[in-house]
Amino acid sequence: MTLLTEKAAIAIANAQAYEAANRQAAIQKALRDITVAAVDAADLQSMLDDTLHAVLNALGLTMGSIWTGKANALNGMATYVVPVMAETAVAGQLQLHEAHVIADWESVNDPKLQQLKEKLMRYHIRASITVPIESGTRHLGGLSIADTAPHNWNSDEIELIESAGREIGNVALRWQLLEEIQRDAEQREEIIESVDEGILLLDADGRVMTTNTLGRAYLQLLHPQRGDAGEPATTRLSTLADYPLEALITPPAHGGRREIKVNRRTFRIAVRELKSGSLSGKWVLALQEATMEKEMQEQLQRQERLAVVGQLAAGIAHDFNNIMSVNILFAQLGMRTPGIPLKLQERLQTIYDQSKRAATLIDQILDFSRSAVLERTPLNLITFLKEITKLLDRTLPENIRVKMRYGEGRYIVSADPTRMQQVIMNLAINARDAMPQGGQLTFGLDNADSLPPMFKPLQEEDDVETWVRLTVSDNGTGIPDDVLPHIFEPFFTTKPPGRGTGLGLAQVYGIVKQHGGEITVLSQIGKGTTFVVYLPLLKEIVPTAPAKDSRNVTGGRGEIILVVEDDPSIRGALVDSLQELNYQSITAINGEEALAILAEQHDRIALILSDVIMPKMGGIDLFRAVRDRYPNIKFILLSGHPRNHTLTEAEQKALTAWLDKPIDLSQLAETLAHILG
Repeated sequence: MTLLTEKAAIAIANAQAYEAANRQAAIQKALRDITVAAVDAADLQSMLDDTLHAVLNALGLTMGSIWTGKANALNGMATYVVPVMAETAVAGQLQLHEAHVIADWESVNDPKLQQLKEKLMRYHIRASITVPIESGTRHLGGLSIADTAPHNWNSDEIELIESAGREIGNVALRWQLLEEIQRDAEQREEIIESVDEGILLLDADGRVMTTNTLGRAYLQLLHPQRGDAGEPATTRLSTLADYPLEALITPPAHGGRREIKVNRRTFRIAVRELKSGSLSGKWVLALQEATMEKEMQEQLQRQERLAVVGQLAAGIAHDFNNIMSVNILFAQLGMRTPGIPLKLQERLQTIYDQSKRAATLIDQILDFSRSAVLERTPLNLITFLKEITKLLDRTLPENIRVKMRYGEGRYIVSADPTRMQQVIMNLAINARDAMPQGGQLTFGLDNADSLPPMFKPLQEEDDVETWVRLTVSDNGTGIPDDVLPHIFEPFFTTKPPGRGTGLGLAQVYGIVKQHGGEITVLSQIGKGTTFVVYLPLLKEIVPTAPAKDSRNVTGGRGEIILVVEDDPSIRGALVDSLQELNYQSITAINGEEALAILAEQHDRIALILSDVIMPKMGGIDLFRAVRDRYPNIKFILLSGHPRNHTLTEAEQKALTAWLDKPIDLSQLAETLAHILG
């Protein structure tokens, strides 16, 4: 019996030793599998799954979970058990830095663990072991293995689970660091992509290491031989838009950014050399497109320059109007002289004709300076253009085809029809000259909700809701780039002497601006030119008063007219003209002298004909004084200046008439006859 017992004990011991050896072999295999999983894992999640599977196989168990960061692994339990298992890692002291081993939860009496115990028992978990997943001092998560029966965890099992936790910690840290690096890289890329500039990172040899999307697009334009925009750079950049890279990366002496131009586009380049860290010796280039900004600046400079020239032109026009008034009136008076020799009659007619031609040039100057007098009326541009195209069909060469296109829209503007006809005709003549071999002239109409950005800073009023856009296009020779900035300047012309005054487009510019509009031009050599005119759409149509009948003009009946004019030549011409028209006249050289005369003779004077700009007291102040003291006396203002003097609505109604210099005899006769007849 004793021998049998001994043999049984030996068999049991051998069986236990064999089982222990198998268990140890399984543990060693599990450790090897965990190491392989750590090395070969494509991602953290697959490594966690493989590690948990290896540990459970080695222990002969089926329940376990791993959690670390955003990755979790689970086996043999519902997903809602994982948070409960995770509580084991923070139970007690709320922070776990060593294995937390429970052989039987039913025997646990620690008050701190009672709530956790109840939850685990509810899920039929009797035993568990939880180890921290750490790397150095960083706590990354935990590994829990559970059993549905009491389980005395031996040292080999604990060592296996702790080894698995350490291996997971090392791998998890690497993956977390990689995720952080990737996240930082994504954030940097998002930041770079959000910048409204093209960003290029170049190495010391000028090769592109990385770019943002805008940078790739700009690089395609500035360095087109680089290949597809989506491909990485493989060649060294030596130039950008024909500018040497060495020159571009050298900061300009005045600081700021360098400017480069390509295909009518302007770019500003800021360069910085990186002098620290892993990118030391590399260069960052920031490319900013400044095309629109430059266009707006140039447009504003042109506007300011043209405004100054316009003020000068208006002043010159005033002096010329005074001179032309004398020439025209005396020429007309001379031609009315009885018995004048035919040769002298012809000479006076030539003086009159040339003076009227000069007056036309003055009108063009005033149009450019936005100082001409406009007689606005609601104008339907469709009907208006149809009439003009009929005229152009008859007057332009036969090899030029005239077309008109428009869609559904509203095309009524408040405009002076005569001035608008000058705009269209000037642009049409410009197109004709650009198509010596013939071509097509196209007029277009459509509506626009807003002006192009280049005009936004120039518009003082922003209450225009809709614009009428008029385009005048030709397929002629085009305008060179160096000429485009000057085409609206007065007296600028590329035509040979005798073929143009250089005022046509300047007049167009002034008329459009005086109508509250804008004008721009697009041109390409060999393909043609398009002028684009923007005019405010008329919101409501106000009926216009019928024009006065100018027929049956007669001379005066000896009425006395007070002529107030500081220029003796004009004063003399007016007096002689009034005498020719059977009026009497009294003269004064300024408003003060006129008031002195009125104080003594106001009951004899039927009308006052006064210049506007005079020393001591001008025509406006004289008119106001006369209106207050002698309201029954008719008053005509006569001026070579634009009508930019402020009169109230009541004053405008009280003013009998306003005549613009230069005035001719027939105009003066008609006006006086209507007022005094």
